Amino acid sequence: MIFSSIIKIKKMFPKGLLISQYDNKLTGGFKMPNLSVKTPIWTGDIDKNNNELQITGIMGSLRWWAEAILRGLGYPACDPTGENKCPKQNQENKNPKLCASCMVFGATGLRRMFGLSADKKDDGKIKLNFSALDKDFDESLVLVPLLIASKWGALGSKTQHGYGVFGIEDEIKTDVSRFTHSVDNIIKKRAGMGFGLRCNEGFGGFPNLCEMFFAKVQFETDSNNWKNGMNAPVFSRKVKKLIKNNRNIKRICENNENIQNYLFGTKRKFFLNGEAFSKMSSKIHVSGAYEVGKNLWEFRVWGWIGKNELPENFCREKFLNSLKKALQYINSDYWSKKLGKQTQNYSLKAWREFSSYRDTVKKEENEKEFLKSLLSGEGD
Repeated sequence: MIFSSIIKIKKMFPKGLLISQYDNKLTGGFKMPNLSVKTPIWTGDIDKNNNELQITGIMGSLRWWAEAILRGLGYPACDPTGENKCPKQNQENKNPKLCASCMVFGATGLRRMFGLSADKKDDGKIKLNFSALDKDFDESLVLVPLLIASKWGALGSKTQHGYGVFGIEDEIKTDVSRFTHSVDNIIKKRAGMGFGLRCNEGFGGFPNLCEMFFAKVQFETDSNNWKNGMNAPVFSRKVKKLIKNNRNIKRICENNENIQNYLFGTKRKFFLNGEAFSKMSSKIHVSGAYEVGKNLWEFRVWGWIGKNELPENFCREKFLNSLKKALQYINSDYWSKKLGKQTQNYSLKAWREFSSYRDTVKKEENEKEFLKSLLSGEGD
């Protein structure tokens, strides 16, 4: 299995790793279906090694997706690693205000509502086990972000480098109404504990589901040996280079290094709208290739380009138009030269984007209906 060569999972992670410092007993639990790994999941440890699956890496990724979904539905959600993170509880601030995400995933002074452990089965699949640490916890709070990641994105770190694509083996029943009802209920209950809800301001520069795009591209092969040692990060890097070299994309980025750095990331220091950045992650995520049928393979291109704080002279609509066309009208002969002569017949299977005519299902202008469509896998 491709997964076993990258990650070794302990049979059971210690519960102490998962439970808040304010509690050491689980109040209840439910088991998740099996996860099938399509490209290696990178979580990494403190030494940046990927020898064992780190639950903290899975938890952080799950929270990232939950934050993006919450923002898309109009709830406040901070970046817990940034300067705008929710305030600490202290003597001067006895009744702090928290965002919706921190009310679920925890913050200083408030424990997380659930614990997480993982098992690896003999067939290489993963079993995630969520355990309730709070009587008001509802499983939809983690199932909704997990489903979105499984159908359209990825899980873990370095997803921009091809890692983290997975599927859910069994059917999961959850819905948007249950998710929003659970969030509203938690906000109400937290208020009774002295935690108010932050106003929904200052979060425009963070990933938002309604500012994201999701694409799937399929191609055929003559043989399963077409990879010839091409792992997920190598495939991702080659596809990203093909996208960057697309005539229309190249025209947008040429003579403007800041735009290229903003879109595709950089490890070098650069300035964006007068602000200095030591580095920047890619806004464009390209997965490794994974098999979806006999001699049929697929990869994902997804990401977030906000509508605020954009580089000077950068047109978001023009870029997204160009990106979709770059994936829709692939020169298979040229791509085959770069990705292997045994690959052929590249085609865009799906493009999903909120309130956009580019969406291959329909232009959906209701946030909840858009999320519902993504959860159902419509257009896939």
